[in-house]
Amino acid sequence: MKMKKYTILSVIGLFMVTSCSFLEETPDKSGNATINTMEQLYHLMGNSGFYNNINYMWTENLLFSDDVQVSPYVYKKTGNAKVYQASVADRDFLQNNPVMTGATWTEVYNNMFTFNVVLDYLDKVVQTTPEMREQVRGEALFNRAWFHFFGLVNYCQYDMKAPGIGYRDNTLAAPDGIPARKTVEYTVSRILADLDAAEKALVAAGRTTFSLDKNFRVTLPSLNAARARIELYLGNYDDAMKAADAALKGHSALHKISDDPMYVKSVIKSIDILAADGKPSGEKIEFKDFKTDLNAQFGGDAFFLEYEELYLPQFMVDKFGGSVHPMSESLYNLYDREHDARWKCFYDNNYMVSFGSFEAGGFDKEEQENMKEWERHVYRRFNLFGNRVMILGPTTAEMYLILAECSARKGNTAKAKEYLTVLRKSRFTEDAAAAKIDGTLQDVLDERRREFAGILRFYDLKRLNFGLDAAGITYSKKALSNPNDFNSTVIDRKFSSDDVKLYTFPIPESERLLLDWEQN
Repeated sequence: MKMKKYTILSVIGLFMVTSCSFLEETPDKSGNATINTMEQLYHLMGNSGFYNNINYMWTENLLFSDDVQVSPYVYKKTGNAKVYQASVADRDFLQNNPVMTGATWTEVYNNMFTFNVVLDYLDKVVQTTPEMREQVRGEALFNRAWFHFFGLVNYCQYDMKAPGIGYRDNTLAAPDGIPARKTVEYTVSRILADLDAAEKALVAAGRTTFSLDKNFRVTLPSLNAARARIELYLGNYDDAMKAADAALKGHSALHKISDDPMYVKSVIKSIDILAADGKPSGEKIEFKDFKTDLNAQFGGDAFFLEYEELYLPQFMVDKFGGSVHPMSESLYNLYDREHDARWKCFYDNNYMVSFGSFEAGGFDKEEQENMKEWERHVYRRFNLFGNRVMILGPTTAEMYLILAECSARKGNTAKAKEYLTVLRKSRFTEDAAAAKIDGTLQDVLDERRREFAGILRFYDLKRLNFGLDAAGITYSKKALSNPNDFNSTVIDRKFSSDDVKLYTFPIPESERLLLDWEQN
């Protein structure tokens, strides 16, 4: 049965309900503010909660790639079982953990439902101008496609004929509202169709210019930036390049990181290096962090107002590890640690040694000696209320990297080098060092790892290993055989390039039963 009546309070409340509730909504709701005007829909679509809800989980929030590593002895001093189990190898944990259900599934599907409520009401409310109607329609269509893409990357194989996630395009109550799963190809076709329709609507509404102080409102540049990421994932390189170029024509700001006051670090304390007798040797290393918490910058309708590279200010907060995910050896070795400001500003902090320092009853001499250099540092760029924030929204830096990758794939390494150099000049302390790169495909992929520092690596591994490249990227991690037993055996976990289950989330069991879908 279609919904006849809905309220603003009820729609906003959808952000807080349980994941299965979106399928069990009753057709009628009571409340104080019935939706009856286009202005109400307009303000609802400008709600920042669509993007900055801290429950969002993108794959890189966990130990899912070769960019992060928690060694067993480091884990014993700094971690907990939930951190260590949050890996693609722990499918039972991922399938049944309530945080995973709420963060990776609930928020995405609740938003889909809300966008469909808006679309359902477009012609049922008191109208204002045609431009406002088209803006609301364009924003709702875009967001429906964007959040389906999140679900696609998390819960589907990289195979057009594999099971998809259907498409949530109605406000029907259960069981009629449960979408048929169909194939990945079907879900992709619906995502692209919604993006096309959203683009036409935004153009009709005059929403063709990016506005920093209204960066929660979707514009044509932000839509093109999102489209570029989606087309790259699908291996549609010509379309990805076209979209990235269009996005940069609308908004192309890059921060010179080494000169940016947001990233000024200071020495918080000195940490003793222990001598052979286990006492302080007199030698110290510095724990460095931001002078102040880099809390998100709000301004009017904007979020992260001072971070101009964002097209859409979407972020997540790490639910399991907080700020205690050390970088991997392979990522550490990719940085020019003398000239790359990303290393100097976002890593190079000795955070892990501080976290388990001797003064706090942490690492003893043997453990200090065992700790490799790359295990001392964690990624720290944005903080919000004391939590590490990882940016999910597309950025101008990502567009330069997409253009570079597509150019390299077309054999135009000179053009790829040009795009890389433009980006790197905003990331390096010296232009000469920034220009020391070729334009090969591997150069671009390495630069993506340096730039996104674990945020998009799982997305890249999935498309590279299972897409046209068949790249065969494998890696291994040392782990405790039983995360709840510090004395259990240390094992090597192998992450192969052809194990599809390592790149596909298990569907939360409660949701799988409700939907009557086969488990991934």
